[in-house]
Amino acid sequence: MINEAVADPTRVTIALQLFDENGKHDRDKLGLGDANKITIKDDKGNVVGSMYDMGYTSDFYYMVDFFSDPLKTDKITIEGSIGSLGHKGAKP
Repeated sequence: MINEAVADPTRVTIALQLFDENGKHDRDKLGLGDANKITIKDDKGNVVGSMYDMGYTSDFYYMVDFFSDPLKTDKITIEGSIGSLGHKGAKP
C-alpha cells in the first residue's frame, strides 16, 4: 500500500507498506536488488532513477531517489518489478 508519494524535479519519495497475512506491516519482506527494482521513468519511458529504501522507520519503507540534475518533465512513472518477497533465509 502506498499512502503517500511526493515528487518534484529533484526527488521522489514514497511511503510503502507491505502487510502479512495477519494485516501487520512486515518491514523485512522487501529486499531491493537484482530481483526487486523500483524504477522512475520520464514521459518518454526513459529510466531516470531508481528508488532505494532509506530506512529510518519501522512503520513503512521510506523509498527515495534524488536526481543529480532536475528533471525536465511534467510526468513521471514509478514502475515496480518485484520478483521475490520474503525474509532472509526464509522461503520466498
